[in-house]
Amino acid sequence: MMLSKFARASLSTAAALLIALAVCAAQNPNPASVSAAPGSRIIPPPTSYHFPESETLVYSVEWLSINAGTATIHLKREAGSEHMR
Repeated sequence: MMLSKFARASLSTAAALLIALAVCAAQNPNPASVSAAPGSRIIPPPTSYHFPESETLVYSVEWLSINAGTATIHLKREAGSEHMR
Protein backbone atom coordinates (compact mmCIF):
# COMPACT_ATOMS: atom_id res chain seq x y z
CA MET A 1 0.00 0.00 0.00
CA MET A 2 1.50 3.29 -1.11
CA LEU A 3 0.79 6.39 0.95
CA SER A 4 1.13 9.88 -0.43
CA LYS A 5 3.78 12.17 0.95
CA PHE A 6 1.05 14.17 2.74
CA ALA A 7 -0.46 11.02 4.32
CA ARG A 8 2.97 9.87 5.58
CA ALA A 9 3.64 13.33 7.06
CA SER A 10 0.22 13.36 8.72
CA LEU A 11 0.75 9.91 10.23
CA SER A 12 4.21 10.92 11.47
CA THR A 13 2.80 14.08 13.06
CA ALA A 14 -0.04 12.16 14.73
CA ALA A 15 2.40 9.57 16.08
CA ALA A 16 4.68 12.31 17.46
CA LEU A 17 1.73 13.99 19.19
CA LEU A 18 0.60 10.70 20.75
CA ILE A 19 4.11 10.03 22.05
CA ALA A 20 4.34 13.58 23.46
CA LEU A 21 1.00 13.16 25.23
CA ALA A 22 2.08 9.82 26.69
CA VAL A 23 5.32 11.36 27.99
CA CYS A 24 3.43 14.28 29.57
CA ALA A 25 0.94 11.93 31.23
CA ALA A 26 3.75 9.76 32.58
CA GLN A 27 5.52 12.77 34.11
CA ASN A 28 2.49 13.74 36.21
CA PRO A 29 0.45 10.63 37.08
CA ASN A 30 -1.52 12.43 39.87
CA PRO A 31 -2.60 15.83 38.52
CA ALA A 32 -3.84 18.31 41.10
CA SER A 33 -7.58 18.62 41.36
CA VAL A 34 -9.31 21.95 41.02
CA SER A 35 -11.74 22.99 43.73
CA ALA A 36 -13.22 26.15 45.14
CA ALA A 37 -11.71 27.70 48.23
CA PRO A 38 -13.65 27.07 51.44
CA GLY A 39 -16.36 29.66 51.92
CA SER A 40 -16.14 30.99 48.36
CA ARG A 41 -19.35 31.94 46.61
CA ILE A 42 -20.57 33.65 43.49
CA ILE A 43 -22.27 36.97 44.12
CA PRO A 44 -24.98 37.70 41.54
CA PRO A 45 -25.11 41.13 39.91
CA PRO A 46 -27.80 43.61 40.94
CA THR A 47 -31.19 43.05 39.29
CA SER A 48 -30.79 46.37 37.47
CA TYR A 49 -27.61 45.13 35.67
CA HIS A 50 -27.80 44.73 31.88
CA PHE A 51 -25.19 43.66 29.38
CA PRO A 52 -23.78 46.43 27.18
CA GLU A 53 -25.80 47.12 24.01
CA SER A 54 -23.33 45.08 21.97
CA GLU A 55 -20.12 43.29 22.87
CA THR A 56 -17.87 40.77 21.14
CA LEU A 57 -15.52 38.55 23.14
CA VAL A 58 -12.74 36.59 21.42
CA TYR A 59 -10.84 33.79 23.18
CA SER A 60 -7.79 32.08 21.73
CA VAL A 61 -6.25 28.88 23.05
CA GLU A 62 -2.76 27.65 22.36
CA TRP A 63 -0.68 24.88 23.82
CA LEU A 64 3.08 24.75 23.41
CA SER A 65 2.91 27.43 20.69
CA ILE A 66 0.32 25.37 18.76
CA ASN A 67 -2.93 27.18 18.00
CA ALA A 68 -5.68 24.97 19.47
CA GLY A 69 -8.58 27.19 18.42
CA THR A 70 -10.47 30.44 18.71
CA ALA A 71 -13.96 31.08 20.06
CA THR A 72 -15.97 34.23 19.42
CA ILE A 73 -19.02 35.18 21.48
CA HIS A 74 -21.36 38.01 20.42
CA LEU A 75 -23.58 39.56 23.09
CA LYS A 76 -26.35 41.83 21.86
CA ARG A 77 -29.46 43.45 23.34
CA GLU A 78 -32.54 43.40 21.16
CA ALA A 79 -36.12 44.15 22.13
CA GLY A 80 -35.29 44.28 25.84
CA SER A 81 -33.55 40.88 26.06
CA GLU A 82 -29.96 39.72 25.79
CA HIS A 83 -28.85 37.34 23.04
CA MET A 84 -25.63 35.37 22.79
CA ARG A 85 -24.38 33.64 19.67
